[in-house]
Amino acid sequence: MEKILNYKDLKSKNWNGGTTKEYFKDKVNFGIRISSAIIDKGVSEFSDFTGYRRILSILKNSVELNINGIFTTLKKNSVIEFEGSDKVISKCDNEIIDFNIIWDESNFFVEMSEVERDRKILIDHSIFILSLVDHNEIRINNSKISLNKYDGYINTENNFKTIELKNKCLIVKFIDKSSKK
Repeated sequence: MEKILNYKDLKSKNWNGGTTKEYFKDKVNFGIRISSAIIDKGVSEFSDFTGYRRILSILKNSVELNINGIFTTLKKNSVIEFEGSDKVISKCDNEIIDFNIIWDESNFFVEMSEVERDRKILIDHSIFILSLVDHNEIRINNSKISLNKYDGYINTENNFKTIELKNKCLIVKFIDKSSKK
């Protein structure tokens, strides 16, 4: 599957602390989910994802997290990784936007990185690209795509891809371990 995902067109799902827009989930009982959430101003508790691992990146504003009694403040562009079973309570003075990856480590390998500008990537497994700026032109195997802020591109085909990035993006590389067996 190869697809451009426009942020404004993604369906929102409510949860106790805001809304989530899902970019990708591999199957009904997911092994990996890539999403973005708007966390409302105030205090909220994160959903329990026991058996999964999580990466959280802050895209807008800042949030204070209490993870199992340990407090940390995440500002824009901060990233944290934690267990899905961790008790996480967030407190924010303003509405925030975050980017989430939740995955089953026994079935998936996941790696996230940030690209500032002008980078070429050669890859032969699944990839998700989140644009952090408007009018972001990306070249994939000599085809150009244009993404606006928070738009995504996903390619789950396990074939060789050359990706050229010009502006700020988050890159998520993921491998379904079961497909490599």
